[in-house]
Amino acid sequence: EMPPDEDIILDDGKWTLSQAWQSSAPRKLYVISSADPEALFDRLNKDSEAMRRVCLSFRDWKASRMTTKLSAYQVVLLHCEYAIETQKMGGMNQMAQQALERIVNQSFAAGKGFIQRMPDHVKAYFPYSYLQQHVSFVEQPLNPRDPGYDAEADTLFGVFCRHKGSAVGLAQAYRALAERMRLDCRVIQGHAGTGDDWPSHTWCLVNVGGFYHHVDPTFGINGDSVCVDGFLKSDREMQPTHQWDTVRAPKCSLRTPSYHEVYTFIRNHYNDLLTTGAEEDLFNPDQVEW
Repeated sequence: EMPPDEDIILDDGKWTLSQAWQSSAPRKLYVISSADPEALFDRLNKDSEAMRRVCLSFRDWKASRMTTKLSAYQVVLLHCEYAIETQKMGGMNQMAQQALERIVNQSFAAGKGFIQRMPDHVKAYFPYSYLQQHVSFVEQPLNPRDPGYDAEADTLFGVFCRHKGSAVGLAQAYRALAERMRLDCRVIQGHAGTGDDWPSHTWCLVNVGGFYHHVDPTFGINGDSVCVDGFLKSDREMQPTHQWDTVRAPKCSLRTPSYHEVYTFIRNHYNDLLTTGAEEDLFNPDQVEW
C-alpha cells in the first residue's frame, strides 16, 4: 500500500524533522535518502533539540529501515511521538497566546510610552518578576514517559493558563514575554546542579545593552519573594551551577547592568511606573530577595 504523498520526504541531505513540523505535526513519515543511515540518524538526533523548541509536545522519534537491493536509495520509516495530541496542542497554543497578550498589555502596560522607553535591563526584569510571582515550578522526572511527567508544564499553556511550569516551560515563557518587550532572547539547554548530580536544564540568554546575560527564572521561584540569583548573570557567575555548550552559545562576559541598576531605576521612577497602570507587584523592590 502506497503512503499518502504528504508522508513521503525526499531527503536532500539537509532535511530535518523541524522542517516537517512547520507544515504539520507528522506522526509517520517515509524518508527516501541516499545518505548513509548513520549520518541521517545523527542529523535527526541533533535536530530533536530544535524540534522540541518548535513543538513543545514532541517527545521522540523511532526509525526502521526498508532499504531495497540494487538501489542507491533507502527508505526510512519514521514514527514521531507526542506527549500531547496535536489537535489539543493547537487549542492550548491559542489560549496561551491570548493569555500572553493580556499579560503584556495589562500587567506590563507594554503599550505605554514610559514602558517602551525604559532601559532594556528594566524591561528584562518584568518577565522575570512576573514568572517568579505567578508560576509554581514543576520538577519533571528524568524519563518523559514516567506517569508523573506533567506535559502541560513544558508548554506556554501550562505557564500562562495553569500557572505551573517546568524549566522548559519557564524558559519558553520568559523568551515569549521578553520578545514582546522587544528584547533579543534565546533559550539555552544544558545541565544544572552541583557535585555529581547534573540533570538536564533549560534557561535563557537575553541581550541587554548589546551583551548577552544569563536569566534562569527557576532560581528560588517557589519562594515568598522574587529571587534575583538567576537574573542577568555572566558566564563566570553561572558556571558553578550550570553547564552548557560554551562554543556555540554567545559569550556572557559582563555583568553590567546588574539588578542593583534595575532597583535604582525603579526607586527613582516609582511614581512614573505607577501611572502607566503596570502591575505594581512587578516592580516593587520590597518583594526582592537578595
